[in-house]
Amino acid sequence: FFLTVHLLLEDTAHAAQGRCHRNFGRSVARYTTDNIASCAFGIDCKCLRKPEAEFRQWERKLLVPTFKSWRFRFCIVMMRSIVYSLKITFIRKYVSSYFRRMFIETVEYREKNEIQRNDFIDLLIQLNKALHWE
Repeated sequence: FFLTVHLLLEDTAHAAQGRCHRNFGRSVARYTTDNIASCAFGIDCKCLRKPEAEFRQWERKLLVPTFKSWRFRFCIVMMRSIVYSLKITFIRKYVSSYFRRMFIETVEYREKNEIQRNDFIDLLIQLNKALHWE
């Protein structure tokens, strides 16, 4: 965590000194992506150093709205009960498959190698073990 904050401050200092012309908002977005990847998925994607990291690209596919997603949001507002009864999904299947696969692979890797990071995934692993032992 502190390394990520240090990298953000370093990136900001470079931009302030005029060495590089980066958008501060993009730096904060990459910092946020690093934190989400670390806390929620337990991975170190280094988005501050590599702006086009794989996790960042998939995050954009998840969060950047498309015409279809805007149309879906409109339908939710206008016809909420129909959308839910038809079980229409908001997230594209290949995007949700990527995040699901990443989560499963992270859990399997940690269980196999007995890695403990004291994060959200670790809590889920402990909960799963507790439920299987009872």
